[in-house]
Amino acid sequence: MLVKMRRNTDVRTLLAMRRFPPPWTVEALDGGFKIVDANGQVLAYVYGLDDSRDARIAKALTRDEARRIASNIAKLPNLLGKGS
Repeated sequence: MLVKMRRNTDVRTLLAMRRFPPPWTVEALDGGFKIVDANGQVLAYVYGLDDSRDARIAKALTRDEARRIASNIAKLPNLLGKGS
């Protein structure tokens, strides 16, 4: 989205345009999950490995751990009282 700015644009207006409106949702990917806001903007990716042994060896998250982290990130607007 392109927005033309005037020189006297208020800082609060600029900050309001950078918001990530709730609800935030979690979408599954092949290697993990992504968190998306109401506008479709991707906010974060959380990756995990299917095999817990491989994850432990690689010092990476398992797919279940990645899902739980992504789910908790998606709950942030509600936890901060800014959700719909």
